[in-house]
Amino acid sequence: MRVVSVIPWYATPMAVKKIAVSFDFRLEQEIRAAAMERRTTVSGWLANAAANELQQEKLGAFLDAWEAQDGPFTEADFEAVERAWPGSR
Repeated sequence: MRVVSVIPWYATPMAVKKIAVSFDFRLEQEIRAAAMERRTTVSGWLANAAANELQQEKLGAFLDAWEAQDGPFTEADFEAVERAWPGSR
């Protein structure tokens, strides 16, 4: 990967790669509003959203593998999760 630039204001220099993306106008407006609300840049908001999506995909793959090995989750499993993390359903 070719480093495009280094952002000096981060605690540790971070190599970044610039990319171009296209969005529906309304989605672009919502992204900008969400970034402003969180007091971050659009790039930062999108990077965070992408990282969250990748984490969700990894979690989904992990749970699929778990079920493939041990069988489907039971109602008792879901109840145990609800007790440990109320409101998680």
